[in-house]
Amino acid sequence: MSSEISEISFIIADNETFTRKGIIQVLSQEIRGGNFYEVSNGQALIKKSKELKKPFIIVDYNNLDGFTIDKLKTIYASNKIAKILIISNSDNKEEMIKVLDYGVQNYILRTADDIELKKAVKATLENKRFLCGKVIDAFIDNKFSKETKKVNNRTTLLTERETEILKLIAQGNTNQRIANRLGSSIHTINTHRKNIFKKLGFKKASEAIIYAIENGIASRT
Repeated sequence: MSSEISEISFIIADNETFTRKGIIQVLSQEIRGGNFYEVSNGQALIKKSKELKKPFIIVDYNNLDGFTIDKLKTIYASNKIAKILIISNSDNKEEMIKVLDYGVQNYILRTADDIELKKAVKATLENKRFLCGKVIDAFIDNKFSKETKKVNNRTTLLTERETEILKLIAQGNTNQRIANRLGSSIHTINTHRKNIFKKLGFKKASEAIIYAIENGIASRT
């Protein structure tokens, strides 16, 4: 999946031993050279994420003792290059929105099959967004999505450059990565981002992602 896979340490965080072993079995068939660690509670997850240089965390925040959604911010604060993939049995729309707004760009449900899991891991490794179809449907159908539908006719307010940046935001790129890709300064990208959100009436990244998907600016995966 990646030329740097040997440097990646996977942390599989879940209460259930069977689930952890199953994920490792699926991924070990695809990944060569990766290191796999198992943790069964939130304290161990946070501790291990601080110890490892490049942690790739696969976690169900609803099925891990002593762990809540808010702890995702703690992980990012302690290790800014951590990669996180949520595999959850929860289809609670408000929780999904909260996770997205914390900066997690990769979320699939536990009902996902092996192929979808592998695609999600690949996308996460490549710093791309991956939301499984059921998660996308939940976002689009929820009450937050109704707010984005009110601004569906405002796309014409965006310049070509702003539309391009909105697409990159929806794909899960950070402002720094967008700046590097477009050959712009981080200050310029920050300014564009503020203008986009102001024109479309957005306050959260999740709103931008939903809007971009609904309007064909970004793909569903």
